[in-house]
Formats: sequence, C-alpha cells, structure tokens
Amino acid sequence: MPDDGLLAVIIHEICHDESTDYHTEKWVKRMEDAAKKAESLKQLKLAWIIRNSAFAEIPRDKPWGIKWCKYLYPLIHKD
Repeated sequence: MPDDGLLAVIIHEICHDESTDYHTEKWVKRMEDAAKKAESLKQLKLAWIIRNSAFAEIPRDKPWGIKWCKYLYPLIHKD
C-alpha cells in the first residue's frame, strides 16, 4: 500500500470516537479537520484520500449525512 494510503487508514481509525465503532457526524468532522491539516502541510493527495474515505462511509439516510455529502462531493471530484 502506498504511504499516503496507509497513513489515511491510520487517520481514519484515529478519528473514530473512543466510545463507538461507527461513522458518526463527529467522526466526519474529525476526518475533515484531518484533511484540512493535510492541505495546510501541502499533502494534497493525502487530503483527497481522507475526504474520499469519509465520503464513502457517510450514511446517506440521515440529514447530517446528506449535508456532509454535498460538502465533500465537490472537494473530491475536482476537475
């Protein structure tokens, strides 16, 4: 696995709350914070992988999930 992919998996797991194994809104927010930090460090590929990972796990049957999907979709599908 490329280094960015492995690092993204580690970040994904760290962003989980200690009390839950689920992909909650708090988890998505932590993932976005991590992606923004990666961007500030000029790690654009890592930021994209983190956001893409979050997008893939967001429940689309919840209002907060739909909100996050609308926010993240343009960030991971840039031309």
